Amino acid sequence: MEEIVIEAPTNGDANSNLMKQDLSSLNIDEITALTPCVISRQATINIGTIGHVAHGKSTVVKALSGVHTVKFREELKKNMTIRLGYANAKIYKCTNPNCPKPGCYKSYGSAKEDNPICEVPGCGHKMQLLRHVSFVDCPGHDSLMMTMLTGTAVMDGALLLVAGNKPCPQPQTSEHLAAVEFMKLKHMIILQNKIDLVKTKEDAQKNYQQIKEFVKGSIAENAPIIPICAQLKYNMDVVCEYICHSIPVPQRDFKVNPRMTIILAGIVGSLPPVFVELQIKFYLLARLLGVESSDGEALVKPLVAGDILMINIGSTHTGCKVMALKDDMAQISLMKPVCTTVGGKIAMSRKVERRWRLVGWGEVVKGTKKVSE
Repeated sequence: MEEIVIEAPTNGDANSNLMKQDLSSLNIDEITALTPCVISRQATINIGTIGHVAHGKSTVVKALSGVHTVKFREELKKNMTIRLGYANAKIYKCTNPNCPKPGCYKSYGSAKEDNPICEVPGCGHKMQLLRHVSFVDCPGHDSLMMTMLTGTAVMDGALLLVAGNKPCPQPQTSEHLAAVEFMKLKHMIILQNKIDLVKTKEDAQKNYQQIKEFVKGSIAENAPIIPICAQLKYNMDVVCEYICHSIPVPQRDFKVNPRMTIILAGIVGSLPPVFVELQIKFYLLARLLGVESSDGEALVKPLVAGDILMINIGSTHTGCKVMALKDDMAQISLMKPVCTTVGGKIAMSRKVERRWRLVGWGEVVKGTKKVSE
């Protein structure tokens, strides 16, 4: 493979303040996902924003990155996220040990120079770049659950948005938390948003206790809960501090061939095997999340041969038919071929009242590969 040398532009270009990347002098055995010349120009951790519709996911991303992820005409018309949104941000900390917390933490857009001056009044020291984050902004509407599940395929951590002026949990708060649990996401921060709309301190504490009760027994049980107002950028410095300390950057191996997760378009690197049938080990939820029946909670019905499901595998979703069942194993025939590997995680949805609802999860045991044409 031909080597490419990436040099910082000169002549006053904004990127001249970024560190130079020169592959001819780079020691591949020493660089990590936090090496300064890497994070100067490249995000190395993916963090999703999840939660119920209109709880402030896109607003938080804009507050941290300066980027408004709602861009498409239909999204702007309806003022809601419909597709996955993306925005990069850099998180810095002041090098002055006497600079007070949490004001010593601050985020900027991806093009910001590596060592900006601290904006805390009276400080004037330079800041150090700690993280370069790529945010994956997920839609919160129940009809867009498939899109949200696609986003979980690339997440290393998540910000769970909960509106402080609404009872917790709301339907998609439950469904989104269950989804990231299925996909084995371990690192999460809970943002109690819209705190400016909460009338009294007692109301804020009541909502906080609702959140604590809701996440008990889940992967988010010990997650920090931060009161914020994304619209006014209140406590965004605290969010930056907790991102640096609560969501670790995964180890990246720069010596292996890249394997890319394709969400929008384009193929780079090698693809896993392509399957047309899968044998999966599955687990069903006891009840549907965010759905109620006339008798109260809607129970998840057992799978039977012939069932039509929608499954998410990595960043792909496709319909499938259950061909055979034995205990917690199922043989499924896919409506379109998918790339995956043995051990790959699967989220399963079933159509309930004309919408796909999350009913369980599983993992790939083996499969039938597509025969090359």
